[in-house]
Amino acid sequence: MWQTNVGKWMFSEAFHFDKRQNSIKVLWNLYRLKKVLDSLIIILNKTDDTSEDYRVLKGKIGEYSFEYYLFHKELIDFYG
Repeated sequence: MWQTNVGKWMFSEAFHFDKRQNSIKVLWNLYRLKKVLDSLIIILNKTDDTSEDYRVLKGKIGEYSFEYYLFHKELIDFYG
């Protein structure tokens, strides 16, 4: 962290490193969710569409898709 008031100012005001850290976390969460969604879709495509497993997988994909949307919206709102 910073050692001087100037360093503190550079961190929090000039370069907004504290805000960048949040956007990096959001990007990481988007990446992880995309990987999960990709894997679930592969499994879903191999599952009988009349089975209970198919219904459960489709529901999970919907939940993760909504979560992905929320992270994406947060990122868009951050960058304006």
